[in-house]
Amino acid sequence: MKHIFLLLSFLFIGSISLNAQRLLPEAIQFSGLVVTGTADNIIPVPYATIAVKGTSRGTYANYAGFYSLVVRPGEVLIFTAIGFRKEEYTVPDTIVANKFNYVQNLVEDTILLPEAVVYPWPSKTYLKQEFLAMDVTDDLQVRIQENLMEETLENLRIALVRDAKENANFVLRQEADKLYYQGQLPPNYMSIFNPTAWIKFFQAIKNGDFKKK
Repeated sequence: MKHIFLLLSFLFIGSISLNAQRLLPEAIQFSGLVVTGTADNIIPVPYATIAVKGTSRGTYANYAGFYSLVVRPGEVLIFTAIGFRKEEYTVPDTIVANKFNYVQNLVEDTILLPEAVVYPWPSKTYLKQEFLAMDVTDDLQVRIQENLMEETLENLRIALVRDAKENANFVLRQEADKLYYQGQLPPNYMSIFNPTAWIKFFQAIKNGDFKKK
């Protein structure tokens, strides 16, 4: 019974090896760069999308324009990025190795939109009527000055929450600070090395803040 089990195991492993050898040449590790520009000035295109046409497979380049995915000979790759023209590349069916490198150059695409003019009134006649009927009394001027007072603006800054753009900028600044001081202790602005703290300390001594009362 033991010999039969070993024989079946060897046959099973052998069939897997034969299938792997048969399928391995068809799969290609397709890697490369997505760039733009000329031969004298090559610029990587970060976060470009590389999709296999007609399938749900694909990937995207990193910040340096590098990408890597598994494809098969004859498949069509679609390279897209915001602000660039879409490019297609057919994987050659003459590739014999299981690795292939390819650099895709994207051309900037300029989209011209038709001019759009927005008017607050249907015609110039309505504009003239509204302009003549506009309230230009002193109360309007006072209201404008009140709305632009520093105290009013400060209250608005405190009361209004941050939008998505402000939150994203705040997080990016924090991450940039972490990377800047990576491998060392970040500055402690409340420590003895803070010149502003020293100025306040000497000023407190001059004012007699540390004298016993």
